[in-house]
Amino acid sequence: MKSIIVRSVMLKAENFQPLEIEIQLVPGLPTIQFLGLPSAGLRESALRIRSAIRSAGFHMPRGRQILVDIRPREEKKHGRGVDLAVAAGYLILTEQVSSIPYSDRCFYGDLGLSGDVMAPTDWERVRVLLCGELTTGRGPVDRKFRAGRGGEGVNVILHLRDLARSLKYSPADFEDRLDPSEYENQLMLEEKQASLAMIAAAGGHSLLLAGPQGTGKSTLARLIHRLRPKPSLDEICEIEKWSGEVERPLVEPHHTASELAMVGGRQPPRPGAITRAHFGTLLMDEVLLFRPEVQEALREPLETGFVHLARGPEARKFPADFQLLGTTNLCECGMWTPVAEFSCRCKGSVRVKFESRLRGPFVDRFQMLAYTSGWKPAQGSVSFLDIQKRVQNAFEFQISQGRPNGNRRLPPTKNTEVLAKLPKAGSERRRLSIQRVARTLADLDCRLETNDDDFFMAQGWALETFEQLRSQSMATAMTFD
Repeated sequence: MKSIIVRSVMLKAENFQPLEIEIQLVPGLPTIQFLGLPSAGLRESALRIRSAIRSAGFHMPRGRQILVDIRPREEKKHGRGVDLAVAAGYLILTEQVSSIPYSDRCFYGDLGLSGDVMAPTDWERVRVLLCGELTTGRGPVDRKFRAGRGGEGVNVILHLRDLARSLKYSPADFEDRLDPSEYENQLMLEEKQASLAMIAAAGGHSLLLAGPQGTGKSTLARLIHRLRPKPSLDEICEIEKWSGEVERPLVEPHHTASELAMVGGRQPPRPGAITRAHFGTLLMDEVLLFRPEVQEALREPLETGFVHLARGPEARKFPADFQLLGTTNLCECGMWTPVAEFSCRCKGSVRVKFESRLRGPFVDRFQMLAYTSGWKPAQGSVSFLDIQKRVQNAFEFQISQGRPNGNRRLPPTKNTEVLAKLPKAGSERRRLSIQRVARTLADLDCRLETNDDDFFMAQGWALETFEQLRSQSMATAMTFD
């Protein structure tokens, strides 16, 4: 008689016991019979497996019994995590899912009666201890299945009916989804654009791009998002929970979005766009056109990584740890910047009114500001692939130093030598931004210590451009008082 062997695992104390699960159909009643010292809990799982198989649209055998032999036989087996392996083995054996390679995959997950696949409470320890590929669950959930990476060597499946789709992919396939596209493989950036993209992506810094239309502001912002390091397993769990994605989300709200849509609300409180962007990127195109109350509402999340919502008797705290990228023109015709007026047709009074939309406390939340005057999009001498490689190296260096989330919330330093290198001009927030950007510059070179060049270059991105904007705005305002 034909049989099939699938792999699973059983956690014992701090170690794991690899399991071989052999499944065979023999004449008899259509039940599931466990062999190999099953516990009472494991015997009960037979009912869950039968219900899940039928609820997922598959069929149980007629006039045949399912024998499940779990090896090693001398160890008593509990039922945690074995449901998915038994169901997967049966469906592969009966060819109800595509006959594809599965021998190098380990199945670990619990089943609900309706076919939902749930990750057991100890699955993260199993993931760390187990070598090889793992197919597990995350749920139960009521949304459509999304194939995705659950971390290194892990595929996530949310419902038994999607088992065939999950088995068609290996973790390497999901890595490929994050690889550069053909366009990015051929993309070349100017040196200044490349430096800016590397710093913002490696450090997770909030960045405002200001300049004339057609200079590639939005394109560069999306490239920075693509450059961000791949999320960790813990981050993937949070990302999937709040956005339904398995990659870092890119959320691009329209400038007409309300405060409710951006930060959340209603009763009971529900999350908004900034929570969907958790561990991802919030791209605010034409940030000056967003309502002032929206700009103000973003100040707390940018500082803390959370948003607190209180509606009536209920209060909720939602995660909102995102990288903010903004683009804007600085006048109505879009051609004016403090460093080059080009052919700006706006009167000074019109520019003052336009610039007043960029509220001081909100713009201070941007750690970096760059003017795109004179930029030529997608033209230069630095390849996207070289930039991506340096960002990834910097990320791995940050991990080795215990800074996995970049430097956007690096605490103030008490090092007197570092403090001496910070400029006396500017607010404390600006000085901290300089320190953070300088730390990222050192990370890009995999250096433990920052140097004078790091602080000099950081000032150009984190202080001088802000001072230019402020001084030019004040001069224009005085002219038209």
